[in-house]
Amino acid sequence: MILYIIVALVILMAACWLLISNSTLRWICGLLSTGALLVSVLLLCLNMQQHYGMKQQTVTTKEKQIYSAGVANSPVNMLLAQRLGKSANNYVLVYRDQAKDKKPATHFMPNKKKIVSAVKKRAHYQLVATKSTKATTQTKSTYWVYKNKTMEKLFDLNNSKRILIKQRTVVKVPKDTWVILSAQQAKSLAKKQKQTPTDPAQTKAAQQQMQQVMGMQLKQYQQKHPKASASDLKQYTQYLQAKMAAQQVKMMLK
Repeated sequence: MILYIIVALVILMAACWLLISNSTLRWICGLLSTGALLVSVLLLCLNMQQHYGMKQQTVTTKEKQIYSAGVANSPVNMLLAQRLGKSANNYVLVYRDQAKDKKPATHFMPNKKKIVSAVKKRAHYQLVATKSTKATTQTKSTYWVYKNKTMEKLFDLNNSKRILIKQRTVVKVPKDTWVILSAQQAKSLAKKQKQTPTDPAQTKAAQQQMQQVMGMQLKQYQQKHPKASASDLKQYTQYLQAKMAAQQVKMMLK
């Protein structure tokens, strides 16, 4: 609306200075219309540069569970992370959005066609200490929004209800049950797994040893939590399985 006001004031100002014959009236109307025009232009500049008539609004999404980027049905939970730049805490992350997804998806890849918006967005992962296998993602976005309907009608030139200031996404990953890999580490791990010969006897012995360790830890858990339900025991067993699988992968990466 303010553009129409400015155009109208330009016409009014020209009419005042050029068409009014009475000198006193010409100066009064001319100065008033010129002042109104200058104020309107100033308000438009303030809105475009300093976001006059707007306020900041932060929107935080609910935590959403994500799933491993590793091979389907594997006990190893993997998150692939590739840093963007050398010092920025900003990553492209690969994981599954749903457990049933056949392949993992790449997330937070900057859109080169929308570079202005892309530089405002960042994503990183955070290792958390928890006896769980559940990893989550959460996004916090900050926008410029109009303070009220009047300001919106006055300054909204391109029908944009809000302007993105910054967007930060955090992927929270259990440090005991997940493994963070770069693209290079993922390739190296796959190569090592193919080159490592499998001895059925050694594999069986390793599995038996792992079951014994898990049995002891599960027994200790039951002693500390005598009122634990069947669901609690199942969840803790899954935690132990994922933890041991993650430890094996971390050993291979050394």
